[in-house]
Amino acid sequence: MTQKQSPLTSALRFALYSLGVVSLTTISGPDALAETMDEKYGSAAERMDLTYYGYVRSGIGSSGKGGKQACFQAAGAPYKHRLGNECETYTEQALQATLATDNGTIFKMNTLIAYSVDQQKDFENPSDDFALREANISAENIFPALPGARLWAGKKYYQRHDIHQIDWYYWNVSGPGAGIEDINAGFGKFHLAWIRNEADVIFSSEYTPPDPTTDNPYDEGGFTYKERKIATNILDLRLSDLKLTDDLTLELGLNYGKGSPGDKVPNKKNYDQDGYMGTAQLSYAFPMGGFNNFVVQYATDAMTGPGVGSDGRTSQPSNLFSGSKMTRVINFGQIPIMDRLDVTYVLAWTQMDYSKDIERTALAPNKLDLYTIGIRPQWKWSELTSTVLDFGWDKVKNGAEFVVPLPSTTEPRYKKEFADSQLFKVTLAQQFHPRFGAWVRPVIRVFVTYANWDEIKCPANVVKNSCYPSTVGIGGDRKLIRENFGRATDGMTFGVQMEAWW
Repeated sequence: MTQKQSPLTSALRFALYSLGVVSLTTISGPDALAETMDEKYGSAAERMDLTYYGYVRSGIGSSGKGGKQACFQAAGAPYKHRLGNECETYTEQALQATLATDNGTIFKMNTLIAYSVDQQKDFENPSDDFALREANISAENIFPALPGARLWAGKKYYQRHDIHQIDWYYWNVSGPGAGIEDINAGFGKFHLAWIRNEADVIFSSEYTPPDPTTDNPYDEGGFTYKERKIATNILDLRLSDLKLTDDLTLELGLNYGKGSPGDKVPNKKNYDQDGYMGTAQLSYAFPMGGFNNFVVQYATDAMTGPGVGSDGRTSQPSNLFSGSKMTRVINFGQIPIMDRLDVTYVLAWTQMDYSKDIERTALAPNKLDLYTIGIRPQWKWSELTSTVLDFGWDKVKNGAEFVVPLPSTTEPRYKKEFADSQLFKVTLAQQFHPRFGAWVRPVIRVFVTYANWDEIKCPANVVKNSCYPSTVGIGGDRKLIRENFGRATDGMTFGVQMEAWW
């Protein structure tokens, strides 16, 4: 008979098991797991300050005319207006444990596992969508001259900045690394980090046209890109908490990214490239609560690659990106207008100005402009229920793409042509929650979503099946959208979703 465990020990056992850290139960059964946890972790758990935290969303949805729920996103946009427009189950499960508090120091361990499934049946394997996102240790007060500063090493979500309304991380250099945070500089806090990621760097592309021997309307053919995995390093320098007034603070950041190919990598000089990204964020705290963030970003060369251009995570250290530029302006926030009305909003513009080499090799347009407007008012009926409307509009210059043949005397060659895409989306949801507020979770919401997008005229010489006027301007699962809505350029979905963070 095993000894009765404290609530903390039981919580640790459950958390470790649920995160997949312990797999003994698959070999010897739950009794062996319990005994092993008692012996190896029980005494440590009694002393350990353990925090279990995370995020989850899941639900059920359908399209208005039948078929599974489709999600709506403008072609070429790296984000979408998320309320009533999420088609998967996604979760992040995390543990933080205080390992030691000797000599005035605080050592903490952080782990986080994330995974996503299609949300279509009872048993679903996350397969490639299962990821270890965090595994790091931080040490506070390790330097007597820098009280409050934290030294850290490992995989880490590093000071990410996002817009929850559209689920977009516009400043995000997370990954394996090391650094020191929260150095008190008197006028603010200084942070220094070295982050490393492996990028898939494109060096050529080929197009396979649809199979002419079949009548499959969903065979669009497609481009395949030859890529080489190149380690890249990013040096992250930040100054935060720069107080301009009691309600106004400034954060400044500079990211320097550089490729680090192995010495014998073919054409090494093509990948040993660098670039910069600068960010300034001005944050205002409204007197009645809420906030407004105004952000300006500018990037050059390697730091304009697809990762940085969409969510700031990786650089692309290829000389093909030399000469490319990225400019971004964002304004977003949340304001409680009155006791019964809370509003979140976003306005954003990004311009990717690509080099001629990227136009030729990765077949990108010369410019990609993204415009986004969104507003989400939430009306309180009581502390337990509210109604929310979510309006979103996206326009992407050169977001839609077609494939056309190039004149050739030998074998067929192809290029891309581009057109502007545009999408409007609105969601009405009735929500149930423990209290009212824009950031209150958990929540259960019953929603209906309507989206409308542009029909785009295909070029006369477009490759067969590579352009459907009703769907070429929409991103995501175009096959599903055609199956659900046919030739229409609008559609409706509905469902019930839960969302929680803790």
